[in-house]
Amino acid sequence: MIELSIITTLYKSEKYVSKCLDSILSQDIPLSEYEIIVVNDGSPDTSHEIALSYAVKNTNIKVVSHENKGLSGARNTGIQLAQGKYLTFIDPDDYIQPNVYKNLLNKMEQDDLDMLRFVYTMVDENYDSVPMPKGAKNTADYKDNIVNGKVFLSRKLSYACFVWTFIYKTSLIKSNNISFKQGLYIDDTDWLPRVLCHANRVTSIDTQVSFYVQRDGSLINAQGVLAAQKKIEGLFKTLEIVKEESDRQTDKDVKKWYSGMSALLVLGLLNIISTYFYNEKDTYFSRLREADIFPLSCFRHSKRVRLRILLANISTGFYCWIMNYKNKHLSTEKR
Repeated sequence: MIELSIITTLYKSEKYVSKCLDSILSQDIPLSEYEIIVVNDGSPDTSHEIALSYAVKNTNIKVVSHENKGLSGARNTGIQLAQGKYLTFIDPDDYIQPNVYKNLLNKMEQDDLDMLRFVYTMVDENYDSVPMPKGAKNTADYKDNIVNGKVFLSRKLSYACFVWTFIYKTSLIKSNNISFKQGLYIDDTDWLPRVLCHANRVTSIDTQVSFYVQRDGSLINAQGVLAAQKKIEGLFKTLEIVKEESDRQTDKDVKKWYSGMSALLVLGLLNIISTYFYNEKDTYFSRLREADIFPLSCFRHSKRVRLRILLANISTGFYCWIMNYKNKHLSTEKR
């Protein structure tokens, strides 16, 4: 019986995929009890060939290919193919601590969990640890008490919506037909809260499991005007969907969480506008007004983020002026 399905996707991942697969194979559960589903999302490099070479030697690796659908579409394919009682995700440029899955699966079984969150570490491309973003640890609650998903979302998750920091009961996702929506900047931001809202038993475990590699070519860290434009459109789309989800909610604390997430998305938009499109800022301000999300919420944000939110509530123009001035000052210092 397959206990665990591990889903990863491939797109321009040839530099990283071997380390990723090696780490998944270095686990303390029999190969017959877990499957590795590798979805090739129309990658133009040799990622697919590398994965196939692993599948030849390891019968628990399944490699499938389809035309490029983006990360969301590839993850949906992986979910459809998953046969395990539980499932989890790993991005192809990240990797897993050896011999950790047995402990996680035991925890899922013993406590009859729908979802289990674990600990991750951020590393650079040399695999050296890098500090967590300021404020990231201040609002997340990792206490090992079991709560329902809505309570976990509003009181324990914070705003780090990384789908690969959880193990899920597969039936939770499939029976509720919860799929990733395409066209978003970061699809985790929409998908994970929807899954949590269907979960009855969720908790955290203080076990280091995954290593989150910060690389320059990633979606989040991509630079330049074209990348910034894609981020802006993706953020506006995500903001629209987050607001729609918030309007559907009846739980007051969940609605507050969605409002806090909206605030974070707006700060992201304003930061990109001030850096790349300062002269066109009024056009973007008009779109933000139409979104009807002001005043921004400070719910469960760190002190540092709350100060930024308060400033944006006072004046988006002044906020962008400060950020633009700061960016120019930093650019001058680097020369």
